[in-house]
Amino acid sequence: MTSKIVTTLFLILFQLFVYGQTILSGTIIDKSTQLPIEYANIGILEKGVGTVCNSLGKFNLIIPEDLLNNYLAIDHIGYENTTIKIIELISQSTELKIELNPSSIILKEVTILASQQVNLGYKPNGDQVKGFFQADGLGLEGGTLIQNNGKVQLTKFNFNILKIPFDSLKFRLNIYSLKKNNPSTKVNTRDIIFTISKADTGLYSLPLVNENIQVTDNFICTIELIELFGQSAENAEFLFSAIPNKDGFIYKKTISLGRWEKIKKFSLCFWLTGEK
Repeated sequence: MTSKIVTTLFLILFQLFVYGQTILSGTIIDKSTQLPIEYANIGILEKGVGTVCNSLGKFNLIIPEDLLNNYLAIDHIGYENTTIKIIELISQSTELKIELNPSSIILKEVTILASQQVNLGYKPNGDQVKGFFQADGLGLEGGTLIQNNGKVQLTKFNFNILKIPFDSLKFRLNIYSLKKNNPSTKVNTRDIIFTISKADTGLYSLPLVNENIQVTDNFICTIELIELFGQSAENAEFLFSAIPNKDGFIYKKTISLGRWEKIKKFSLCFWLTGEK
């Protein structure tokens, strides 16, 4: 048997096993259009295994041997959540193509009768401290509980960057409703993606006027790391301003589709402007 035939058989028999691990590689696509879906979350829920696919829908995910009987979850705004048995994916001999079904999103009509500007959240003050985040991989997400009462149309998101040790970072802004004081469903109906670099240290503002985001109660505002340049995502560190707050919570997860952790009595210096 020639080495070429041996190599071909080797590639057909499995996706790739390395030291008791399986590497799944593939592309996440829209079932209707067959076009790639950018920056979808993919991983095993709350098991510390996850990543974010790139702008071409491509992903590489390492699955430990003891998790091969779990389900792979894929999540992206505007699409139905999908789960697939990992063993079924491993049996495929070609590069994976995972199709997501578009979901129906009913956009609520927003009417602003008045034009009173309001500020929600927490600005840096003399008591500010360093909010420190360390990633296990792409999908690191951190945010804070924002107190609110009444209908507000969000127009701008602001935060204070203390340190960015990378060439540049790409984030996704997420606004979550609350359920039992934890992040629940996303209020925004499409991806809000922005890029920051070392030059952006200090105050950073992101316009939201065209995003049609309306909040009525308390909510959670987070930023999610979806791509970085100049360093690997593992053990990536960056710093934001935070403040002590006896009624506050910081929410974080260190990897895509990971478990939410809650830090009491602190709030990140995330603040939003809006109209009511």
